[in-house]
Amino acid sequence: MRTRVGLLLAAAVLGLSSGQTVWGSVILRANSVLFENFSSGTVYNVPPDTVPVHGARPTLLAGETVNLFSGGELSGFDSDAGSVVNVYGGLVTPGSDLNGETNVHDGTISAPTDYGPLAVVTVLGGSIGGGYLRGTMNLRGGTQGGSLDTFAGSVLNMSGGSLGPAVFVRGEMNLSGGAVGGNFALGDGATLSIRATMALLNGSPIAGLLPHQPRVITERENATLSGVLRDGTPFDFQLNTDFNPWLGNGSDLFTSDSTVSVTLVPEAGGMGLASMAVVGAALAFRSRRHRWSA
Repeated sequence: MRTRVGLLLAAAVLGLSSGQTVWGSVILRANSVLFENFSSGTVYNVPPDTVPVHGARPTLLAGETVNLFSGGELSGFDSDAGSVVNVYGGLVTPGSDLNGETNVHDGTISAPTDYGPLAVVTVLGGSIGGGYLRGTMNLRGGTQGGSLDTFAGSVLNMSGGSLGPAVFVRGEMNLSGGAVGGNFALGDGATLSIRATMALLNGSPIAGLLPHQPRVITERENATLSGVLRDGTPFDFQLNTDFNPWLGNGSDLFTSDSTVSVTLVPEAGGMGLASMAVVGAALAFRSRRHRWSA
């Protein structure tokens, strides 16, 4: 596990202090020294460091890294493509513009935040607020709250954590785990690919659904797609074409020009009974999810 102490000790090993330029970053993990990111760059540990102002705002430049710890804050902050932001605690305030690599382990990124076209955001814990996604987001844990608007060309990979209460996908979304709550919308030209151990259409098995073969779901208008994701979490979507997801009425929107597909993933050994027990929860999830957004 990377820790602030480990980072500072690593700097001491090289005879460096925070804020100095190094060739490669050094990380202490379980009493071993690991070298990674073998490129020149400056490392800021916040606190106690501060990120320098470039132009009118604190900005992390390409090749630089900031490690944000508990008690620290990045206010009115920008990160350029080629930079790395590691959030282990603390707060990134609203209005930040993140264009590089961002890894969230704990702490909070407040809404609204703009994730640029070259941004790669990986959420393992903590929480991130709403905002605008133009790059790639990997949601593996933690919580995404607030309204998230993803643009054409963006990629949202979700395998854990929670998403909602309002999400408008205009790009690509790959869903294999985690809880999708509140209002969900899939816009024109957007794709939603679901990996599930079980899937139902209007409460019945889906004809032609075979393991490892994506099955495109063309049904719309009051159709309900439900089931169990690969990680065992129940899901359900209302495949409507005439609801506004921002109204907060618990409805979903799937335009006629959007594409939804389901790929059946064979259950791992010992998971059969668990998935059978989740079937009822998957069917009940629809009403529960809508109550969350009420």
